Amino acid sequence: MKKRLLILFTNRFPFHQGEEFIENEIPYLSANFHHVLIISNSAGATVQKTLPDNVIAEQCSLQSLGRMKYLHYLFMVFSVSFFRELMRMIFRYKITPTRRRLGLLMEYLVDGRRYKRAYLHLISRYKKKDQQYLLYNYWMNQSSFGAVKVKQKINSKIIIRAHRYDLYFEHQSANYIPCRKEIFIKADYICFIAEEGLRYFIKKHEIQEKEKLVVYPLGVRTNLPDDRRRALKANIVSCSYINPVKRLSLLIDALHQMKNKEVRWTHIGGGDHFDRFKEEVFHQLSGSDGVSARLTGNLPNQDVRRLLREGGFKVFVNVSSSEGLPVSIMEAMATGIPVVATRVGGVSEIVNNSNGRLLSPDPSPEEIADALAYFLDMKEEMWEKFSFNAYETWRNHFSDEQNYGEFVAFLNTIEE
Repeated sequence: MKKRLLILFTNRFPFHQGEEFIENEIPYLSANFHHVLIISNSAGATVQKTLPDNVIAEQCSLQSLGRMKYLHYLFMVFSVSFFRELMRMIFRYKITPTRRRLGLLMEYLVDGRRYKRAYLHLISRYKKKDQQYLLYNYWMNQSSFGAVKVKQKINSKIIIRAHRYDLYFEHQSANYIPCRKEIFIKADYICFIAEEGLRYFIKKHEIQEKEKLVVYPLGVRTNLPDDRRRALKANIVSCSYINPVKRLSLLIDALHQMKNKEVRWTHIGGGDHFDRFKEEVFHQLSGSDGVSARLTGNLPNQDVRRLLREGGFKVFVNVSSSEGLPVSIMEAMATGIPVVATRVGGVSEIVNNSNGRLLSPDPSPEEIADALAYFLDMKEEMWEKFSFNAYETWRNHFSDEQNYGEFVAFLNTIEE
C-alpha cells in the first residue's frame, strides 16, 4: 500500500502571524496522512507553531524579478492562457482590459510559472517511489495557478479552497481576479467555505461541471466557559485585521451613537495601520463619556479564545463589507456569545435572529447601535436563550471535529 503525502500550500502559516485558523485543521490532516508537507509562500522566519511529528514545513518565497519582469510579461502575451483570459475578460465578465487588469493577469501568469518551478524543486526532496501525492492549496490565488501545473508533473490530484479575497470580483479594487476559470478547469475540486460562495462562482464563471465544486466549512473547538452564567457586563467585542473591508470606522461611529450608555468595546486584531487606528479610536470616542475602548493588537489564537471566554462579553460584532464565512464568528458562538453582523458573503449561513442579529449589507451607524443596544439592554434570561442558540449553532454546524472530520473523509476518497 502506498504511503500518502499531503502537500499543503499556504500564504504564511506556520512561519508568520495570520492564517491561525489552519491550526484547527492540521491535527485532522496529520492523523489521516502518513506525512504532511506544508509549503508556505513566505520567507525570513522560523516555524512559529507547534506541529505534529509527521508534519514538515518549508518556505517558498519568489524573489523580485526587477526590470526582467517586463521580458516575462512580453513572453506571456503570446501564450494561450493570456488569449483565453483576455476573451473571458471582454465577453464573459464584460469588463475593459485596462492596463491595471492586464498587469494583474500578467502577474498571475508569470508567478504561476515561477511557483510551479519552485514547488517542483521543493517537492523533489520528498519524492519516494512508494508514495501517493495529494495537493491541497488553501487559497485560490497565484500559488494555486502554479500548483495546478505541479499536479500534471507529479501525477497527483489537487483540491483548492476558495474563501473571500480570492473569490469575489466586486470586492477587488480592479473588479477582477485573473484565471478563475483556468484554475477551475485544471483543478480536480474547488472547495468553498460557504454555500453562497459556491453559488457566486457558478454564476460568475458559467460553470457546467458542478461535480467538481464542493462545500466544506471551516470549524473551531468548543470554548464554552465552565460557568455559563459568567459575570456579564455591557461589553462588546470585535475581532479582525484592521483594513478597510472590516469597516471599523463605521463601528466607531456606531459606538459614538451610544455615548449615553456605559459601554466597553474590545477589539482584537492588528494590522499595518494599527497606530493610525488607535489614534482614530481615541479621537472619535474621546467625547463619548460612557464608551471606552481596549485595543489588544494581534494575539495568539489561544489568547483570543481565553479573552472571549473570560471577557464577560454580551455581544460580538462584525460590520464587514465583504466576508466568506468568518472564523471569528464561529469562535464567538463556540463561546456562547450572540453575534451582530452584516448580511454579506456567507454570514447569513451562521447568524440569524435566534442567535444574534443580521444587519443590512450597508448599515448606518444608527442601525448598528440599535442592534448592539438590543443585546446590552437585554434581561439575563433572554440573553441566555440567545447564548444557548449561538452555542448550538456552533455545535451543530461549525465544530472542528465534525467539519474537519467530514473534510478529511472527503480527501480520503480522492485517489491518484
